[in-house]
Amino acid sequence: QIGFPRETANTESYWSACETIYRQLYALFSPGSHLAIVVKPFVRKGRIVDLPQMTLDLLLVIGFESVLWIDALFEGRKSFFRRLAESKGSPPIDAEVILVVRKSN
Repeated sequence: QIGFPRETANTESYWSACETIYRQLYALFSPGSHLAIVVKPFVRKGRIVDLPQMTLDLLLVIGFESVLWIDALFEGRKSFFRRLAESKGSPPIDAEVILVVRKSN
């Protein structure tokens, strides 16, 4: 198991599932194969959690190499719930990240 947040049953389930899926993809891929993942930060207890960096860290531990980090702005595509949360003082989340990684040779 990788040392990622285990604060609640939900985060444990999320990280366990991510680790399982990414390890299976790594085993399935040929050396040099690429994977692109879209992920965005989220807010917990009033603070932004850097889920893109945490996801990249997990992928690197598994054995993928980082190829590209793309910040993609929402440009008005925020969900109703994100807009509502921000109107009540939640920190803004204005972009999602596209992570591109490659299976090591």
